[in-house]
Amino acid sequence: MSKIYQAYQYLEQIKSREINFLNFINKGLSESDSFSRAFFRDTLKALVNRYYFLEYEVNNVFKELDENQKDYFIAVLGVYHYFKDFHDDDICKALSEDKELFTPEIDVEKRFSELLSLNHAFYPIPEEDSKHFAKYVSLHFSYPLWIVKMLTKHHGHKTTYKALSSSRKNIPLTVKVNLDKTTSEEILSKYPNDFQKGKLVDGSLYYLGKNIIAHPLFKNNEIIVEDEVTQLLESKLDAEPLDNVLLIYPKRDVLVNEVSKKMEKIGKLQVMMNDLVEERMLKNYLMRFNNQFPEVFNCNIDLLLTYMPYDSVDKALMFVPSTNFGLIRRNPQELLSLKMEEIDNLLNTQRKMLEEGSLFIKDGGKLIYACYTYNKKETTSMIKTFLENHQEFTLEEERMIFAHEIPSDGVYYAVLRKGENDD
Repeated sequence: MSKIYQAYQYLEQIKSREINFLNFINKGLSESDSFSRAFFRDTLKALVNRYYFLEYEVNNVFKELDENQKDYFIAVLGVYHYFKDFHDDDICKALSEDKELFTPEIDVEKRFSELLSLNHAFYPIPEEDSKHFAKYVSLHFSYPLWIVKMLTKHHGHKTTYKALSSSRKNIPLTVKVNLDKTTSEEILSKYPNDFQKGKLVDGSLYYLGKNIIAHPLFKNNEIIVEDEVTQLLESKLDAEPLDNVLLIYPKRDVLVNEVSKKMEKIGKLQVMMNDLVEERMLKNYLMRFNNQFPEVFNCNIDLLLTYMPYDSVDKALMFVPSTNFGLIRRNPQELLSLKMEEIDNLLNTQRKMLEEGSLFIKDGGKLIYACYTYNKKETTSMIKTFLENHQEFTLEEERMIFAHEIPSDGVYYAVLRKGENDD
């Protein structure tokens, strides 16, 4: 079995969600030698980020290819294009090693000859496909065609192009200023080459350097790493001392800790998780800060009543599972594992969470619905239908933030108020 076959096996596990791509790349590679680690890291990054273009190449380069060999040859092309220390002879040797692992066997001579026909260039996109917006964008940015068509229908050509383009670009790290110790103005004055002012929230900064851990501000706890969207949602929640606050499926551990600080550990902060591993990771994160204030528990939304009564929460921030189109830059695995037929199940889950979660909000209380996607069915349409069926809630604010507008995640949020606040 060759390294290419091993990469192919890893790809299949990533597609089926058996392994988490980011965790695997950062922590899961067990190879002892540096060449193997580099091979699997660089190859898998290429396979996950460029899968749909490589699939297009496979369909055009390798003629009459058996269906069960397609992902293997996607791995072959990933190595061929993106890992230059694996030479043509190495690929030919790998094909020979792996040929009997498939039925029918790989025709090594034929497939190697087809591969060499590329002459280490990418297969060109035909002119007719270049003129078709959805096809061109799908290939250029390596997205499933159905996603490009959906987003174009919802948001138009320009916004779709910009949003998908930005998901393939690196962005600076975002930090939050610890206002107990300093201000963003002081930092920008002292370190003008290291930071830029953020766009969404006062006190957020973009770090332009390379190693944030080595920066004196980080060492002195004057800044913390927190993406700007999370900072914005935290500000919209506006948790205060004596509030009863509920966080549902928070995406960032740092959010829980920062909300605790704002509440000055007075009141009640409950955190609902739906994954035992993530629950344990959050508790470990809070222990590092000696923060035992939040009550963290693991349950589904229909069991939330066993932890608190209806009409008991002042402020809630709910992150619903979604198509996660706004998270592709952070986690490109989403494109490989998401299927169009899964969207109806997601919509049902979101609808159920919104309906059930709203029952826990006090009169005068606030519910924030948030999801990292651009799909209107999961966002504006979901909230519109909810408000039509729940006259007791009003919409205070809603916003769709695209990843090309800020160097952060793409997100939609809606701030819903229940009844009138008599305070």
